[in-house]
Amino acid sequence: MSKFHLSVATLIGSIIGAGILGLPFVIAQVGIKTGTIMLLVMGVLLMILNLQLGEVALRTKEKHQVTGLANIYLGKFGKEVMTVAMLIGTTGSLVAYTIGEGLSFASLFGGQPYIYSSLFLIFTAFILIKGLKTLGMFELIMSLILGAIVLIVSIIAMPAVKISNFQAPTASPLMAYGVILFSLYGITTIPVIKEMITPKKRLKQAIIAGSLTPLALYILFTTITIGAVGLSGFMALDVEQRIASAALQSTINGAAGILINIFAIAAMGTSFLAIATTIKETYMEDYNLSEKTSWALTMFLPASLYLLNAVYHKTNFIQLIGYVGALSYGLIAILIVIMFIRAKKLGKRKPEYQIPSHPLLNTLLIAVFVVGIIITLF
Repeated sequence: MSKFHLSVATLIGSIIGAGILGLPFVIAQVGIKTGTIMLLVMGVLLMILNLQLGEVALRTKEKHQVTGLANIYLGKFGKEVMTVAMLIGTTGSLVAYTIGEGLSFASLFGGQPYIYSSLFLIFTAFILIKGLKTLGMFELIMSLILGAIVLIVSIIAMPAVKISNFQAPTASPLMAYGVILFSLYGITTIPVIKEMITPKKRLKQAIIAGSLTPLALYILFTTITIGAVGLSGFMALDVEQRIASAALQSTINGAAGILINIFAIAAMGTSFLAIATTIKETYMEDYNLSEKTSWALTMFLPASLYLLNAVYHKTNFIQLIGYVGALSYGLIAILIVIMFIRAKKLGKRKPEYQIPSHPLLNTLLIAVFVVGIIITLF
């Protein structure tokens, strides 16, 4: 299999994760039209950010992850801000994936979610220590499975879709912002696939394909899920269970329910591994830690936080991904736009592709994420 396809699969796998399970519920609340428009607009903005970071990485001679690139183009303070934002965001994401995996396995097989979540952490720790080559092939296989399952479930669920389930909005569009941003985010994987792909000039194509494919799957999946379940169907579930897989299984019996849970397990598993690999590479390349130490640090923090939340129940799945998306990923996005502007002047090599740096577009990007952070906080 070509390195181009492995790179595309890795980006797709890092984007499609826990967010897809939260999208139908929040979009059902803000309305299908408004939610779809938000998905499209945010999807395009995130693709632009991915392309910007790809160019930044190509303009840099040394091999770095996002924090290392921030050190070069934003200075020591910028690196520390990026490190904190990434640590919070990626750790929050890994905790969310772990929670989601437990819920999906329990929905499929019965039993206690925390047992499945613990087993999932052990499994991913083993895969992570095998390295990037294993991850790339695993991402490719899982990405193909994800696409096939979305199409199959959509066909099976189609007869259950009712126009009456597309209800009028009951909440402000702003409440869906964090979950949408979380669901589309895979930007920190860009330096990883930059190292994977050859020739480097195909990185731009890989980023576009890897960014738009999840967007198309999200729109299809969300529309079918809302049409089959409806907001009333989500509200009938416990707060912890208002995720797409649980809602569809309660609405559509048989093979569709099984496939949806398999979809959830595969989506979150691939995303967990892609992000965990990025964290591990960051410790190794930007902080000069050994591979074993980097692996241990990568797995220790999310595992500890998951266990604490399992005991004290401080947050639920959708709340967690909403806050992580708006706050942490929003801050990272702002820093990346600034890095892109500075790399145009300070980069040490000619990149294999370039995209224009429009002041108006850069200002718009920063404004969107600043407003998102302010609204979430206040």
